[in-house]
Amino acid sequence: YGGLTVFAPGSGYVHRFEPHPELDPVVLVPDRHRLATADAREALSASVDRRDAVFNIGHAALALMAFTEGDMDLLLVALHDRLHESVRSAMVPETAAILDDLRRRQLAACLSGAGPSVLAFERRGHLVGDLPDGWRAIRPGVRSSGVEVSIDA
Repeated sequence: YGGLTVFAPGSGYVHRFEPHPELDPVVLVPDRHRLATADAREALSASVDRRDAVFNIGHAALALMAFTEGDMDLLLVALHDRLHESVRSAMVPETAAILDDLRRRQLAACLSGAGPSVLAFERRGHLVGDLPDGWRAIRPGVRSSGVEVSIDA
């Protein structure tokens, strides 16, 4: 689908939103640290506190607004999580340190997938900058279109 796609499991509903053109994602990837998705899932609690679930639902809605409107101040608030982040970043303390540093410097950031990679969004005057040894930055951009397949006959 490309862009920003929201899928509702169980319903089959998929909706594509156009991300704001000024979004500038940077994925920070550790060279030495790995975290298997299965291990990251296993570390999570089987139940969640209702207040944490409500927090995450509200922040997901704010993130959608921020991504489509390009409101980086809102994105700073929206990219916080109470269900996964503390558990998963504790599994790789270097990830927690990077998240704390980015947020302290007013960069919107969150775990990328199960971690330990971090997704950050640069903006004017607030760049990722130098990374600790063993970390690298990938700047994938944002594609408006999804996968394109061409078959030569």
